[in-house]
Amino acid sequence: KGKIQPYFSIGWTGNYPVIGTTDGHLYRFLGRKLDVSVKAHSSTIYTLHSTNTGLCSGSRDGTVKLWSQTLECVMSIDMEMLGSLMPAVKSVCWDNDMGKVLVGTAGNEIWEVASSDGQNLHGKDPLSMGHFDNESWGLSINPSSPHYATVGDDKTLRIWDLFEHKCVKMTGLEMMSRACCYSPDGQMIAVGFGSPVKKSTKQFDGKWMIMSTEDFSIIYEARDCQKWITEMKWSPDGEKIVVGSWDNKIYLYDIDSGDRSKLKVTMTAVINQHNSFITHMDFSAKSDKFQSNCGAYELCYFEADTGMYIPAASRLKDVRWESQTSVLGWGVQGSWPAQNDGTDITACDVNLVNEYGNVVTAWGDNFGRLRLARYPTLSSFGGVKKFRGHSGHIVKVRWAGGDSHLISVGAKDKGIFVWRHEADDQAVMDTRQVTAEVVDDSDVETEVPVVVGDVPGGGGDEGQLRDVGVDKPWVASMVEPSDPPPSNSDVPDRKLQLVYAHGVDTQNTRNAILYNAKHEIMYPNAGLAVLYNKEDHQQKFYKGHDGNSVSALAVTEDGRFGASGDSCLRPRVRVFDACTATEIVVMREFHRSGIVALNFSADNRRLVSVASDADRSIAVWSSLSGSWHDGQLQCTAKGANEKVYFSMFTSLESDFGMVSGGNTHIKFWTVEGANLISSRGLFGTVGKVQPMLCGAPLGKKFVTGTVSGHLYVWSGRKLEKIVRAHERGINAIHASPGGLVTGGKDGNVKLWSTALKHEKTYDLNEASVVPLDVGVRSVFAGLDVTGKLITKILVGTKSSEIYEIASKSGNMLQLHEGHYANELWGLAMHPTDKDIYATVGDDKTLRIWSISLNRMLRKLKTDTQMRSVAWSNDGKFLLIGCGGNSNGKRGKKDGAFLVIETVSLDVQFEGRDSRHWIRDVKYSPDGTSFAVASMDQKVYLYETKNFVLRAKAEKHNASITFLDFSTDSQMTQSDSTDQEHLCHNSNDGQYFALPSQLKNVDWFTYTCTYGWPCQGIWPLKKDVGAPMPVSAHRSGDRKLLAAGTDQGQVKLYNYPALKSAKCSTQLGHSGEVANCRFSLDDDTLVTVGKQDRSIFVWRLTGGGGGGGGGKTLEEGSSSSARGGGG
Repeated sequence: KGKIQPYFSIGWTGNYPVIGTTDGHLYRFLGRKLDVSVKAHSSTIYTLHSTNTGLCSGSRDGTVKLWSQTLECVMSIDMEMLGSLMPAVKSVCWDNDMGKVLVGTAGNEIWEVASSDGQNLHGKDPLSMGHFDNESWGLSINPSSPHYATVGDDKTLRIWDLFEHKCVKMTGLEMMSRACCYSPDGQMIAVGFGSPVKKSTKQFDGKWMIMSTEDFSIIYEARDCQKWITEMKWSPDGEKIVVGSWDNKIYLYDIDSGDRSKLKVTMTAVINQHNSFITHMDFSAKSDKFQSNCGAYELCYFEADTGMYIPAASRLKDVRWESQTSVLGWGVQGSWPAQNDGTDITACDVNLVNEYGNVVTAWGDNFGRLRLARYPTLSSFGGVKKFRGHSGHIVKVRWAGGDSHLISVGAKDKGIFVWRHEADDQAVMDTRQVTAEVVDDSDVETEVPVVVGDVPGGGGDEGQLRDVGVDKPWVASMVEPSDPPPSNSDVPDRKLQLVYAHGVDTQNTRNAILYNAKHEIMYPNAGLAVLYNKEDHQQKFYKGHDGNSVSALAVTEDGRFGASGDSCLRPRVRVFDACTATEIVVMREFHRSGIVALNFSADNRRLVSVASDADRSIAVWSSLSGSWHDGQLQCTAKGANEKVYFSMFTSLESDFGMVSGGNTHIKFWTVEGANLISSRGLFGTVGKVQPMLCGAPLGKKFVTGTVSGHLYVWSGRKLEKIVRAHERGINAIHASPGGLVTGGKDGNVKLWSTALKHEKTYDLNEASVVPLDVGVRSVFAGLDVTGKLITKILVGTKSSEIYEIASKSGNMLQLHEGHYANELWGLAMHPTDKDIYATVGDDKTLRIWSISLNRMLRKLKTDTQMRSVAWSNDGKFLLIGCGGNSNGKRGKKDGAFLVIETVSLDVQFEGRDSRHWIRDVKYSPDGTSFAVASMDQKVYLYETKNFVLRAKAEKHNASITFLDFSTDSQMTQSDSTDQEHLCHNSNDGQYFALPSQLKNVDWFTYTCTYGWPCQGIWPLKKDVGAPMPVSAHRSGDRKLLAAGTDQGQVKLYNYPALKSAKCSTQLGHSGEVANCRFSLDDDTLVTVGKQDRSIFVWRLTGGGGGGGGGKTLEEGSSSSARGGGG
């Protein structure tokens, strides 16, 4: 019945074993005797799988067969007919209940087919696929789309999607290949042929060709060497390509790509410098130099024009390289082990596109290990993260998607691994604060460095950082009161609801104040997109940015959809309903650093975003439905080497789909599916090259605003004419069917016809309330019901004011205003009027506000920065602390204090005993004295009546942050940046060294963040990275404690907040909450953001207050300490 031969598989029919044989038979045994022999396949049966209804077999002949329990064939599936490249079946798994079969082939494919009819359940493609046959080496990242290419010894070129993890294109090659590279525009790909494995007499090692990525048509081919190609690199300018070979030589070619149908390629040099086969090569960013490595571990440098060897590496020490895939070099020397342990670094890449403290070296070795370390990697003993997955040596690693993913290729395992890059953002933020790129129309102003250590005992504004990982001196000094107030660690019954947000970010955004479909005003403020209804003076908020600053805003032409981008290490684009502020979709992560510009297309189906990362990356997002619930990434590109200030879609009549502009450049883009193809603007002799600050489509043409105040009019990508529009830089442009509106730094808003004929000029200096800084940062035209006539113009100024201009009468109505320069710190509530509060900031203004009206009542412009304010007990005077150093320079009035009459805002007295800026000020409860806390580590105590300096408290060892008086006015408590909480006599400044003496002192206010009653607002030591409290305030009824954190949260606790206290948390601010204060009646909480300069008014609801309430996060905050005073 059978013969002895090799057996490759075994299965079962009931209790009887079935064996697959080399000649294609199935042998069924009864006991140990052969019972039945069935001719099942024409070749070796590699695999069998048994089920309760039968048997499934797979063979070298490329067929899969299903058998009954009696070994009758019920289905035959031909894998070659399904499209398998190498149909020999190596694995099968039959799921009888689900009616499908999994099939693995020798072509490294996994197919899922129906067991009923043998049809592919996934269309034409396998469920999974990969390279096969011998080894896979070649890898290249498409620079203009989320695709990458691989080649291997299986004679295939495959194009893969980075996010979908599928092969989107594939073509067969004439021979084995181990090298490939994309052209800089992603439209062509070069492939090098050859392999050390000889399988054909027609294998012409050393041949290479250039193919179109669109249809894989051959554009050029050549063969100048006889050994196989090991590496290829295209220059960044696209004019050169270098080919490295196993024959130890580098072949340098010039490429004239003017006419791609007749591509001209000329070999300019053959380089013989190396003593072994070429392994890696990289071009400089300017395409004038390149470096190379070889199998003899040599690092050589060459001129890219002539191929001339550069013997002095020191000449190139400051050269910026476009890539760093060479495993030998100064910046990657630490990737090699300190001792010879057999490790050979075989692949390397550095994400040089990231310039915000997160540049990472990735490398692979001959043992299949993948490692990550910070760049430059100078020491082999530095911190390294290790990853395993490959079973043999890694031949290529490449960063992709900016640096959101890393791709590695294994030679012998033929595996293509896609790793998601999850960076430790908190560690990066600890060393460098990342904000959106600030674009000022003075353009190339020199940035002022921040001087660290400006204040004795500290550095910068806050001196020593609060470190949750070290022991806190204030914890050791706490003593519990003899009769402590009752505590409640639960979440408070009262909740916070944001009712109004003062402020608008016009300094870090451009053209971000907009109308929605209801003619409500939309603008960015801190971490919010605000919708303001001027008719009822109410606001709605989109809060989806989780505390990150909103750095860009856009709205569709019909005003239905809004889009916002934020400023953080991993910014995201969010689309929301522009009328209800309801979130629709959050796009996937792509950009790095902040998003600086957004714009919708005219059909509302596409959205473009620009980031401030090293590549100034541009991404186009699309929605097939136009409703944006299905929004997804369509294509990406590198924007420019210089800053990009805007990116706008053009009109449908234009030859180009999109335009971007920035510092000394303008680019015109064509969107072709997943590709973005750019063409530089041609200035000719019409106008000079200068920064392009803004732009807008105007019919078939495109208009850009320049730093010189001219409008540049573009036809196609050629500059057609220039128009003198403003005396200074044009910061904002908005085009509509009714015409064009421009706004400049000169304070003028101008209205133009669609033919670019000047119609009207509106001078903001003529407004009834003149802006503090007339520079225009945003304009937006409001149309009538016909959509053809401009009736009003929305204007945003550099000083954070919003105006609405009537186009006919020129009447200018101020709708909104806020603090606008550097930082905002000072906040104080009126002691006798629950409706009034005051703020002071680095913009040198004192502002008095109404809670009920949600408006500013009056303001005073001074000649100094101010960061602290307090009301006198009768509310007739304001005490203000002067100074600040956010720009790294000391002010001329640092350390001074002002006493201002609150009705007339006249300065009654000005004093100065300190030379460092004032951090906090307070009046004593009895009104006879006041205290001034300075960054020079001292508290100055004054007589209220004659402003005479009574005493100094000088025990602190670091800058003081907060202070409070006792109820009897005899003592002060104060915090400092070294985490000390000290108490002094308010009459003579004497320090009290024994905390037990003060445990029963009653404090009139509690704004200190240290002490027994607020210990629960601090996280445990183990909670590294948790939000740290930077401001606090106790309610007047002593039932609640509010705290602001360094990450923008506003937290509400029951007072006192002791161990394991829980809180409700609200988001909105971006950055530190510099101050928080309850109103006189405890029904309102006001908070101010330090970096975002916003003022948030929160209503306390529930627990005896009004109904409703916003979204609340409940969390536990704990401390291991007890003790106290207060």
